[in-house]
Parts: sequence; C-alpha cells; structure tokens
Amino acid sequence: MHTHADPLATTPINRTASARLMQTLARVYSWRRVRNTAIACLGLGFFLLAGWEDLWQILFGRWFFIGFIALSTYGISESVPKHVPFKMPRWGFQLGSIVVVVPISAAVIYTLTTWNLSPPWWHDSERLIGWFTFSLLGTFVAQWMTLVALLGQIRGEAERQALGFALERSQLEHQASEARLQLLQRQIEPHFLFNTLASIRELIAAGEPAALELLDELSAYLRGSMPKLDQHLGSLADEIKLCAAYLAIMQIRMPDRLRVEFDVSESLHTARCPPLALLTLVENAIKHGIDPSEQGGLIRMEAHAAEGRLRISISNDAAQGARLPQDVFSVGTGLQNLRERIRLLFGANGALELRQLDSRCSAELSWPLTFPQQASTPQESDINALTRSNPPMPT
Repeated sequence: MHTHADPLATTPINRTASARLMQTLARVYSWRRVRNTAIACLGLGFFLLAGWEDLWQILFGRWFFIGFIALSTYGISESVPKHVPFKMPRWGFQLGSIVVVVPISAAVIYTLTTWNLSPPWWHDSERLIGWFTFSLLGTFVAQWMTLVALLGQIRGEAERQALGFALERSQLEHQASEARLQLLQRQIEPHFLFNTLASIRELIAAGEPAALELLDELSAYLRGSMPKLDQHLGSLADEIKLCAAYLAIMQIRMPDRLRVEFDVSESLHTARCPPLALLTLVENAIKHGIDPSEQGGLIRMEAHAAEGRLRISISNDAAQGARLPQDVFSVGTGLQNLRERIRLLFGANGALELRQLDSRCSAELSWPLTFPQQASTPQESDINALTRSNPPMPT
C-alpha cells in the first residue's frame, strides 16, 4: 500500500510562514493602533454629525471603513515593499501611501453605500462635496496620526539604540576590567615565583637539609594551585596554604627571627578570596618588617566575619624606628596592584587599609562575605601540611 503526503500537511516552512504572518498582523493591528484609529473615526463622525441628513450608521460606517484601510496601509507600508521606489525614505513612502489610499477608500465606501441611488454619487454635487469632505478630513487626520506614530517610532528606536549602546559600553567596560584584572594577576605570579625560588636556591646553596623537601612540597602545591590563579576569586583556605608554604621557607631562612600565628575559623575556609591577595601582604611584612629587624618579630594573620563582610588582618612587628610613609601606596607596585585588584573585583565594597600602632604594622582587607555553591571544607591539617618543619602556631 502506497501512502501519499498530504499537500496541506504542516511543514516547518509553512509553520515559519504562518508565524511570520501572525507577527505581522499583530504588529499592524496592535491594540494601541486600533484604539487610536477608532477614537479618530468617532471624533470625525461626531464632528460631521450635526449637519448630517442621512442615517448616522452610514456616517460612522464610512469613517471606520476609511480608518481601517488607512491603518492597514500604514502598517503594511512599514515593511512592504522591501525596497522603497525612487530611493525615497520609508516615512515619505508611508505618508504618500496614505495620501493616495484615503481618497480611493472614500470613493469605494461612497460607491458601496449609494449603489442603489440614482444618479451616481460622482454626478451628484452634494454627494461629491461629501466625498471631497471625507477625503480632505481623512487625509489630514491620517497624515497627522501617521506623523505622530512615526515620531514615536523614531523616539522608540533612539531609546533602543541608546540602551544598546549603553549595554555595549557596559560590556566593553567589563571586558576592559577583566583584562586589567588578568594583567594585574599576571604581574603578581612571576613576582611570587621568582622570590620564592630565589629563597629556596639560597637554602640549597647553604646546605639546609629541609630545603629539598620544601621544594618538592611547594612544587606539588603550585602544580595544583596555579590553574586557580586564572580565577578572579579562590578560597581563603587556598590562600592560607600558599602563605603557609612561603612562611615555612622564610622560617628556615631566619629560624630564630620569624614567628607566625594564624587565627582563622574553619567556617571561613571556603570564603571567596582573590588569588595571591594575602601573599602580597605577607611578603610585604617580611620585606619591610621582619627582614630589616635584627630581632625579627611576629607575623599574625586573623580572619573573621562581621556584618556580612570578610575581614582579614595581617600584622607584623615593625623594625625599630620604622614608620609607614604617607604615600605608602606609591612606594611599591605590590600594594598598588593589590588595591587596584580589590577595586576591580568589589568596587566601593572592597577596602585595603594600612595602619601602624606603636611597634606593629597591620594591613586589613575587607569585602562582602561570599561562599561558592559547592565546596568542600578543608581541615586545619591541610593548611599546615606544608609547614611540618617549625609550623606556625595557631591561636
């Protein structure tokens, strides 16, 4: 048995054409357009009603017929034809179409409503004047309404373009901020690696037995953590582990001069934190606070949550007589870099503050406290895994 395709069956092409037709009809005969046209027809009908001698239904019927034809012409001429003849603007073509269509539609409706009368309306001076009145008033009102609608379309298109430009500008600004942030992070990565490897090299050259073990552990950790540096926000636990690895190396380099304390609640281990943000401050504390001092000192890292914000403080003993310069953010690129990254990530909600109280200097970072949707909570042993030799002392 052979089957034949139904020529009327719905195909994807037919469905697409039907959907396009429905969209066109919905646009041409939108409620706003139909409402405004009906109001104009009623207004013109009442304007002529006082001197009208025939049935009032004929008067309003003629105006509604002319209004329907004018509305259809305006809507269809928005997109048909695809290319306007004589290279005239689309709005000019629409106005010209209204000028042509209104008198013709008035003639058609006059013919339909007087078909049984003699003589024909074009031979009757009163009815001819009536047709002229309908054509003149209809053309004037239709053109006025067309101009108002065109101005509304132009204003709406301008607003859409302005919104589009604003969105594009926002996207470009976001892309520029992303690129700037990536550049700042790329500046930090080699700085940390070069300093750390240089310190390990010194330990190896000095024959420290723990240097090779720390080098292996640091290399293993960096292989796992370096891919995370491409992320704008990592976890606080990862940043503490990285700082612990760096401080363990520094403790071997200056075993009698460096003491370390951590005070970080496990509930904050998965909190969001910019990569290498803490390490920048730890390196700064070593370089400007502990290393220049003959007695060394204590580096203490604290983290706590307050009022929906994460606050991280890194403090260190200052060298005797050392004071924070007033232009501290312009002294080195590390703090400038970090402050710029905080600004790009958190805007006005992020802060980096430096202060000195007596013999201690502290740097405090703060931003809104956020957590990833899914994250495993690291144990305290994970943070101290790289500091088995002379580990930091948690309080």
